[in-house]
Amino acid sequence: MQTYYADFAPRIGLSFAPTSTLVIRTGFGVYYDHDTANARFDMARNLAGRVTNTSGNGTAGLTTINWNNAVGAAGTALITPPYSFSMAYDYRTSNSEVWLLDIQKQLSANWQIEAGYMGTKSAHLYGFRNANYSVPYGLLGPAGYYPAGSSTGTCTASDVSLCGGPKSISDRTPYPNNGVIQLVHDIGIANYQAFTFQVNKRFSGGFNLISSYTYSKSLDDTSGIRTQSSQLFPQNDLCIACEWGPSDFDVKHRVVASFVYDLPIGKGRLWAPSSGILDAVIGGWEFSTLGTLQTGRPYNMRYGDNNASTNTISGGTFATRPNYVSGQSFLTSKPTAGNSGQWVNPAAWQEPGGGLLGNTKRNMLYGPGVENFDMSIDKNFKMPYSEHHQIQFRLDAFNAFNRTDFNTPVNDWKSSTGGKITSSALSPRQLQLGARYTF
Repeated sequence: MQTYYADFAPRIGLSFAPTSTLVIRTGFGVYYDHDTANARFDMARNLAGRVTNTSGNGTAGLTTINWNNAVGAAGTALITPPYSFSMAYDYRTSNSEVWLLDIQKQLSANWQIEAGYMGTKSAHLYGFRNANYSVPYGLLGPAGYYPAGSSTGTCTASDVSLCGGPKSISDRTPYPNNGVIQLVHDIGIANYQAFTFQVNKRFSGGFNLISSYTYSKSLDDTSGIRTQSSQLFPQNDLCIACEWGPSDFDVKHRVVASFVYDLPIGKGRLWAPSSGILDAVIGGWEFSTLGTLQTGRPYNMRYGDNNASTNTISGGTFATRPNYVSGQSFLTSKPTAGNSGQWVNPAAWQEPGGGLLGNTKRNMLYGPGVENFDMSIDKNFKMPYSEHHQIQFRLDAFNAFNRTDFNTPVNDWKSSTGGKITSSALSPRQLQLGARYTF
């Protein structure tokens, strides 16, 4: 692979304080990401690195593979067909241009608010595509069909109804003796815009608060390698740009807040019991919580039939998307959740015609949101032999309100559970009791 030596990463930041309680910050920078090591390691799994096989017509575990017999016609070769791994030779490093504007205002000695905007433009993002893509015959017009009464050549009629049958997959594949040639490309792009607002209070008077709200939008045509929730390969391997849509991790609204509150009872607090025994019982209690509220993540409906008639992952592992039925609502009139809850309207989708790809966009639907609160209460006992030594007993509750936050619906459109929510994203309430000694 070619080494690229021009990764230049300039950064600049400016800060201006027009008053003693107001600060304005802005900045711009270019950042580069490390390469994905697994994609390089995959290349060692190619046929050139093997002398034995575990599938095909040879004997597993025996040194039977050589250049004369490894690849050939179906049913005769030892490996039929091979799945190959590759990366772009003239590879560029993934990079992001980031710019921001942030305004911070101190309201009092302990309270402050902050508002900001951040934008990111990314290029040369990694993604998978099949370099041996057999184009769906329906996209080729007459060139995707044999002449009437023949299984060779190309139909020249302007009306495909005058042609013969669709061309075979091997006749539409650049390298018919090969299967999928998995290529890690570097042409993905992305765009992220976010507005944030924060309210924070330093710990004082027994109370601390850290809170933020983010309104954002993330768009891309590939969200990663092996980490995507939608699909690894594009629907059309010849059109990466056709995958442009919300990122797999796009969240429109997100609120996160945490606070710690020392109950005002105990030695050194607002009300200190005169009795040491009473102080040991009712003093020194602390309560804290961490809450998260956010909207759902995107997904799209898909199905596993090889309707497009290709030799690719696109045709066989749920990368094919259905067509949208005009006039139908995407969601049910009253979306419900649960093992029998229908979230997506099944009548809104239909299978494309033979040899064609679906017209729905990637990640056009959004699932349920998240609402979670983790809480804890603890009691601190100062040791009688030294106030610098203390023991803490605490009770932690994860998902304290035992709320059921649901996963996105089953996106296999043809499944019996297609469009239904069948699992939850959060575990039920979990409690733990712990002790900690500090000195």
